[in-house]
Amino acid sequence: MAKIINTSQAWQSIVTRLAFRNISAENPESISKLLDIKQEEYKSLKINAAAKVDAKIQNLINELEVNKKDFQEKFLVANELTTLRMKKSQAIIQLLQKEKGLFRMLVNIFKIRKLRSKIRNQINKRKRYGAFLKGKLTINENDLKTSQEKRNQLIEQECEMIKADIVVLEQALHSPELKGAIAELGLIENLSKLPDDFIIINDVNLSSNKAIYFDGEWLLSAQIDHIVISPAGVFVIEAKNWSKSFSESGDFFDPYQQVKRSSYLCRKFLYTRLKGAMVRSIIAHNGNIPKKPDESYAKVLRFHEVYEYIHAFKNKILTREDIINIANQINHASQEQKWTLI
Repeated sequence: MAKIINTSQAWQSIVTRLAFRNISAENPESISKLLDIKQEEYKSLKINAAAKVDAKIQNLINELEVNKKDFQEKFLVANELTTLRMKKSQAIIQLLQKEKGLFRMLVNIFKIRKLRSKIRNQINKRKRYGAFLKGKLTINENDLKTSQEKRNQLIEQECEMIKADIVVLEQALHSPELKGAIAELGLIENLSKLPDDFIIINDVNLSSNKAIYFDGEWLLSAQIDHIVISPAGVFVIEAKNWSKSFSESGDFFDPYQQVKRSSYLCRKFLYTRLKGAMVRSIIAHNGNIPKKPDESYAKVLRFHEVYEYIHAFKNKILTREDIINIANQINHASQEQKWTLI
């Protein structure tokens, strides 16, 4: 079996996106299973969350009933105490008013004023205390009302994390990217059946330290889906899994121009390190791609045809050491994302 380095860029993108939610997917088939698990967890969590919220509401109801009773008892005691103090002050006032003599009357005027002020203070104190107790009841009532009105919202809040996981999994499951990843992984699986002296590198990013003028424009970098290094040379593969509508839309980068640029940059990279290496271009596809231009040298194949096409080249140009050397340098340049143009 051929040696495989890295994996499908489309699949790695999905894996990375899921990893942000701490979701680990081993393969595309596992996404559907993970979604089923998360949905079951959501149902269970929602039941538990509903019980938790309902218990909170019941606690608020119980607390409100206790506070109402406590309010009535405390206010009754405060009211009786205030009434008793007021009666006592009124009795003293009545006694002071009955005393005779001008001097005594003048002295008692100030005492009476003080006692009446004390009565007013006691009345105000009773009002403030009543307002304080009522305020506590109002807080309880508002908390209860809010919890009852927002019951469903509170339940959903308890499930927010797992709901986010479900959304991410559903998006991944129904994304065109997953279809492309499945197709690319299938292609990689087929290519892995090539002989042991073949090396396949997936998701390659080549970037030169200097721009290269090519085909009327400046070329600096290229993202390559797959590179196969064989005794017969190097194969640059661009994989497309397009629907008919997308292929006819024209809203894409020309795949023939893309593979032409990628192959040239790859050839330029190899020329500075191993002269004479042959680089061939392949566009592998499932579904539909635009018609091949007359000037294009790329080989257009269905995914299942790529293995046989590459395997058919029997002329041996590169040694085992050459193949390993090229693979190591391409992989290193891809990881560093910069190589020096000599």
